[in-house]
Amino acid sequence: MIKFLQIFILLFLFLSNVVFGQNPKIDSLKNLVEKTQNHVARTTLLNEIADLYKSENPQLTKEFATKALALSKKINHTKEEGKAYINLGNFSIISGDYEKALDYFRQAKDLFEEN
Repeated sequence: MIKFLQIFILLFLFLSNVVFGQNPKIDSLKNLVEKTQNHVARTTLLNEIADLYKSENPQLTKEFATKALALSKKINHTKEEGKAYINLGNFSIISGDYEKALDYFRQAKDLFEEN
């Protein structure tokens, strides 16, 4: 019984760390987003965060990609705009909206081909 209890406690601690643990890389990038004044760097960071969230929390992929898209359009930075569309396409695939994903990927393709 004691062995079972020990295994249960270890399993609980491990799972709670997995479920509630933060991703240090994402946290670092979020801190950089808050500190940077450079809009190009900010769009790059937002896209990186969006990409990292796609396997952990796809809804946050959409949130950060949408922010990156808006900022990249505002500053006319087509490379990061294209990356934002790719992140939104990835979110759409994960969400099962394949038609919307294809549309986002086409928009990214068009931007990349223009430049």
